[in-house]
Amino acid sequence: MEERVWSKTHAVGSCEIVPPSSFRRELMKFSFSSFIHARHSRDRLRISREMLAFIFTYHQVMPSFLDFIFPFGHQQYAEDFYFSGFREDTRLSVLDGGLQIPELGRSGRELRVCYSLKSVESIPNADDNGFHWPWSVRQTALYTSFDIVTGKSFWTIIKGNHLIRDRIQSVSDANSIETTASAFVSALDTHLVLCEWCVEDWRWYLSFLEKKLQQLTRRALAVDMSGISTFVESSFQSQEKLPTTSITRGFSDISKRHFTFSRRQSGISLQIQQGPKFPLQTLPERLEKPGSNIPPQLPPVLPPGMGGPMQQDFEDLDDVVSVGALQKVQHIEDKATEVLLAITSNIKVVENIRDHYQKAFSAILEDCPLDFQEQCNARMGRFKKRIFNVLGDLNMGRDSAEILLSLINRRRELLSGLLDIRNIEASQRVAKEAQYSAKKMEAMTESMHQIAIKTKQETVSMRIITLVTLFFLPGTFISVRTSLSCYIWSSTDRSFY
Repeated sequence: MEERVWSKTHAVGSCEIVPPSSFRRELMKFSFSSFIHARHSRDRLRISREMLAFIFTYHQVMPSFLDFIFPFGHQQYAEDFYFSGFREDTRLSVLDGGLQIPELGRSGRELRVCYSLKSVESIPNADDNGFHWPWSVRQTALYTSFDIVTGKSFWTIIKGNHLIRDRIQSVSDANSIETTASAFVSALDTHLVLCEWCVEDWRWYLSFLEKKLQQLTRRALAVDMSGISTFVESSFQSQEKLPTTSITRGFSDISKRHFTFSRRQSGISLQIQQGPKFPLQTLPERLEKPGSNIPPQLPPVLPPGMGGPMQQDFEDLDDVVSVGALQKVQHIEDKATEVLLAITSNIKVVENIRDHYQKAFSAILEDCPLDFQEQCNARMGRFKKRIFNVLGDLNMGRDSAEILLSLINRRRELLSGLLDIRNIEASQRVAKEAQYSAKKMEAMTESMHQIAIKTKQETVSMRIITLVTLFFLPGTFISVRTSLSCYIWSSTDRSFY
């Protein structure tokens, strides 16, 4: 934990420790502040453990303030980021006072408060379409002690960058701290700096999240659900037509021929007629599909600015409804949930700050001088009004975050439903293609069956031809043999008789 939160070296950057020789010079000041920062919001704090222990021991910092320090430090992903709270240790009465050190300006009657707040800040030069998210939710931890007698105050503020430091310094420069009352007013202004910081930019961050959500899911609203069946039909239309000239057509042409045999000398004519005709089914080029006679559906009526319904293309639907789109919607939901938790915790902390200082101010007024009351009454009323405005903005941001989460849930359910429908349609498409293939195989089987029948008929015809040939072959042989005996061959004169 120590290696993750703070550095091991003593070169710490913006946190300065006043050496003992200059303590008396510091007593002349009403306020002492230490700003602890890091290179970025998820890096180690630029302070060593020894230096932090020295500062906290000298100023008697509340031990519970360490709970607000531990969420800082080196981390790839936010750790313990949702922890937030408010702690106070008020000692206003003399009997309940703390350690009294007059040399250091400590009367023992003091207000001690520590808390943490969160806000969202834009990241410069970030690409919202790339890997880097252009917004970052960041936190600030604060500890302060205010001595109601001497007016001495101590501030420790921990933040990743110098934003809060610059604002507090500008407020301190504008206020002239010369009395206890002016020191108390300056403390209120410092709290207002953090309270107003915690309400900044939530509106724009929520608008950014809603914009990203609409970009992912707006097209899903334009899907015409009544024409989903066209996804399957389009797959059949894209099928390649089967060739009309094939070996099946060749065999069928042969089977249509008639075999005719005639013998001109005998006048016997034998014609082998084709047997009973069977309708020969060729391979279909396009099978009849269910729903082909259904008239086209009218496009849905969409809200203004939505455009027309998207084309019913099974491939184009993958860009709108996909697992990747659901993952992105889930990421937006996580960010919106993070916003809701941060704003809710900020509301509780700001309310605790308001209630604490109202009670403390009422207790201080019981035994404070008249000039203190005159100087602080008006500023306390201004403090309450500004806190009221901060709480109003935070409550509005919380309501917006809840509405956005509700919208995200509905859009996620829509995408999930469309994804389920797409999966069902894909399954039906595969089943239809399998059915289409089965019908083609059935047609081919029927054609082969017809070929077998024709082959059988042709085999019978060949047998008849063979039998006829065998019947006339002996007579032909005898007649030829008899006719040859009429010729006498003479070897001397080489002539026939």
